[in-house]
Amino acid sequence: MKKYLAVHETYLLGTVDRHPFFAMIFGQIAVALLLIISVGGIALAGGTLIWMVYRALGIM
Repeated sequence: MKKYLAVHETYLLGTVDRHPFFAMIFGQIAVALLLIISVGGIALAGGTLIWMVYRALGIM
């Protein structure tokens, strides 16, 4: 397991060392997508909860 982690870490750090600009851009894109998905999920859950309350009260 240690050997696998060492190879994986070297590969990742090697990529960052060889192509720092592209690694930074892809890292920022990955974080942006993660944030969009997480905020969208929270908004979807909140909207569903509000819809269920309105539906239960007979407003909709």
